[in-house]
Amino acid sequence: MIPLKQIQSAKHIAVVVSSDELLPSGSVLYTYLLRLHKKVSFVYQTDILDGRFSCLPWFDKLRDTSVPSADLTIELDESFFTLYEFFKSNDIAINKKMATALYASLLVKHDGFVGGDADGMVFAKASELMACGADYKLCNEFIIKRVTLARLRLKSLMLKNMVLKNGAKDAIFYLSDDDLKRSGATLRDAKEIIKEALCLEYVTKVILMKSDEDNKILKLIDKEK
Repeated sequence: MIPLKQIQSAKHIAVVVSSDELLPSGSVLYTYLLRLHKKVSFVYQTDILDGRFSCLPWFDKLRDTSVPSADLTIELDESFFTLYEFFKSNDIAINKKMATALYASLLVKHDGFVGGDADGMVFAKASELMACGADYKLCNEFIIKRVTLARLRLKSLMLKNMVLKNGAKDAIFYLSDDDLKRSGATLRDAKEIIKEALCLEYVTKVILMKSDEDNKILKLIDKEK
């Protein structure tokens, strides 16, 4: 929950996010607090900052250190709908920056609107945010389409080692520390790459295994569950 009463009395507020997926929500809250004329610090606690989110308002304000001088710290774990309903229920107008970040949050939450949970309500909210001025084209370009050279290199290595089993229903990818080192990519990149195999005609399950750790399962996606 957003601590509205504490926000009203605070002078310096630190907005803290612990994962890249929460960066859009952090951007929304940062904008809202600035509109209240508060001093705000935007802090991330992730090992690697995902460049896809550089399209977000205030991305350049992010810092990786704590803010001892803040008299209120909000460790954000709010979903899109929690923030959206908070603004609606408190009659808070959604400006262009907030709309852009909220739209980005929807994109992330619903995997570019191709996830199975992207229903009519989700698209209605996206349409409303566009009407509020959300820069949806920018978000689509950065968050959905943009990839790094490192990820492309890793994808090439992983596709060479991919095998289909169980009547081509299971797509199995193998990954090693050497693959990550050679490509310069991350485990997070690998977990995103394997999702593409779900677009193959018969594939219903995708498995990512660590080949240098006795084929330890790192990620499993099952469309039938």
